[in-house]
Amino acid sequence: MSRAPSQKLLHFPSRWMRGEESPDDLLGALLFLAASALAAWFMVKFLAPRDDIKPAPLAKRLREGAIGFALGAGQLSFDVLMMALFGVYTVVAVHGLQPLFLGFIVMTGVALVEEGAIRAVMLPRIERLLGPWWALFLTSALFGAAHLGNPNASAMAAVAIGLEAGAALGGLYLLTRRLWAPVAMHLAWNWMCGPVLGVPVSGTAPPSLLQPRIEGPDWLTGGGFGVEASVIELFAGTLMATVILWLLYKQRQSAISRPAHSMSVTPAS
Repeated sequence: MSRAPSQKLLHFPSRWMRGEESPDDLLGALLFLAASALAAWFMVKFLAPRDDIKPAPLAKRLREGAIGFALGAGQLSFDVLMMALFGVYTVVAVHGLQPLFLGFIVMTGVALVEEGAIRAVMLPRIERLLGPWWALFLTSALFGAAHLGNPNASAMAAVAIGLEAGAALGGLYLLTRRLWAPVAMHLAWNWMCGPVLGVPVSGTAPPSLLQPRIEGPDWLTGGGFGVEASVIELFAGTLMATVILWLLYKQRQSAISRPAHSMSVTPAS
C-alpha cells in the first residue's frame, strides 16, 4: 500500500539522506522546504511565547544568520580537517553539484523545523518555569536523546550532540532571541557535513559532492554515526558551546547590573 502524501512528505528528509528517495528529486525537496517553513511559522506565531522573539531590522537578522552559518560551517570544516590530518579522511572521488543544491534545500527544512520546535517553543517556555540554565540543560538533553533513534546511534552520540549542538544552538537563541543564528548554524553544520564533505550526518549518508574514504577507530571518526560522535567534535563543539554560554552569562550579568547602576546615579541639581 502506498503511503499518504503527507506521510511521504514528513519522512522525505530521512529517506533522501538514506538514499531511499531519488537524489535528483527537486520537487520533493522544495515541497518539504515549503512545508517546513509553514510549520516553523506556525510554531513561532502560535506556540512560542508571544513576546519572546524580539523584532530586529533585516540587516541585523541577516548578520546573525551569517554569523551562525560561519560558526556551523567553520566548526565542521575544522573537524574534517583534523580527521584528514590524522589520516582517517581521504577524498577518493568528486561528484556533480546536484547534491549541494538539493542538500541545501533539505537541510534548511530540517533546521527550520527542529529549531522552531526546540529553540523557539520549548526553550523559552521551560525558561519561564525553571530559568535559562535549566532550560538549556533540558532542551540540550532532549535534542541529544531525539537522535537515539537514528542509524548507528549510541548513548555516547546522544550525549555528544547534547553537549556540542544543543547547548550552542540554545545559547545562540537566548543571546539573540531570534532563530536566525541557530537555524543558520544548524543548516551549515548538516549541509557541510553530508552534502558537501560526505561525512555521515547523525547516522545517515546523504548524496554528496565529495566521496571520502573514512577509515580509523570509531573514537576518532565517530563510526557510522559520523563525526558528531568523535572526540574531535566533542572537544571542538564543547569549546564553542562554552564560549557561547560565557557570552550569554556576560550578557545576563550586564542586564542585571544596568538597572542597579541607573538607580544609583543621582541626577545633578
